[in-house]
Amino acid sequence: MDYIELIVADIKNSNIPSEAFVLLLKETEGKRILPIIIGTSEAKSMIMIFNKIKSKRPSTHELFSQFILTADYILKETIIYRYDEGIYYSYLVFLHDDQEVKLDSRTSDAISLALLFDAPIKIVPSVMEQAIFNDIEYVHTDYFNLDTEENEINDCNQYIESQIHSMTDKELSDMLEGAIESEDFELAIKIQEEQQRRNG
Repeated sequence: MDYIELIVADIKNSNIPSEAFVLLLKETEGKRILPIIIGTSEAKSMIMIFNKIKSKRPSTHELFSQFILTADYILKETIIYRYDEGIYYSYLVFLHDDQEVKLDSRTSDAISLALLFDAPIKIVPSVMEQAIFNDIEYVHTDYFNLDTEENEINDCNQYIESQIHSMTDKELSDMLEGAIESEDFELAIKIQEEQQRRNG
């Protein structure tokens, strides 16, 4: 089957619901944007992975990636193969001893691991059409005006700070708690600086 290859274009705050984020996946050979609603914890994890920021202790995705490497598996690709009632279904496709092994996965987890392993993210064409059609009414139209060239991330710290500036006070507090728990003190300091700026 021919698949459409996607790249992670951006992660933005979502208006519906307020505690969620929108993961934007863009065609590598096209202009269509696929929006996927993800939770705060998934968004934090992806931002950290996307910008190659590591916590003092391994995250769940990092731990699983270490297991994959230790077991001598290779992550070949991730495939979004189904969309039903707002939920995306994905496979992790591994190579092991010259054989393919498929594991069903949450799409957010599959994409996080694809980012960790620099593996392709693909989608079934019919699912791309169906998902875009059904999700448009739930996502703010500004999300579709993304220019990936203009928004290309060259500076990790600048990108993280821009995400922090756009978060609500509650999201900042939740993210600060997560940063402290994972002993990511550099990120915690940036969050605290933003909180202090808002408090004057």
